[in-house]
Amino acid sequence: MGGSVQAQDWTGAYVGVTVGAARSDQSLSVNGGGSVSQNATATGIVAGYQMQNGCLVYGAELAYAKASFAPDGVIHVSDTDLTYTDIKARVGYAMGKVLVYGTAGWSYTDLLFTGPGATMHTDGAPLGGWS
Repeated sequence: MGGSVQAQDWTGAYVGVTVGAARSDQSLSVNGGGSVSQNATATGIVAGYQMQNGCLVYGAELAYAKASFAPDGVIHVSDTDLTYTDIKARVGYAMGKVLVYGTAGWSYTDLLFTGPGATMHTDGAPLGGWS
């Protein structure tokens, strides 16, 4: 006796958290040059809604995260913070419990960097681009 396979319904809202880590090594030529290494941790939230029509799944997603860097090295960097926001459209193809999808949208970031004799901040004019 064969059982029937139930189709997965991908319609609905979703919310999640993101956690990440990164490392950066850089050579800079500020006040005589030097190097700086940074370890970063990032946390954020993602939320979205998607609808399904047959095998086609489509929707929108919003994500926000903040990364804090812990610098060390020859050049002393006293503060580096980065926040970013993503606004994306999602389109996918449902195959039972598997969803293959792609995203496209807009991402922007706000950056604060304080180092020897220099401060860089986007001051409410975030850096952005298509993703």
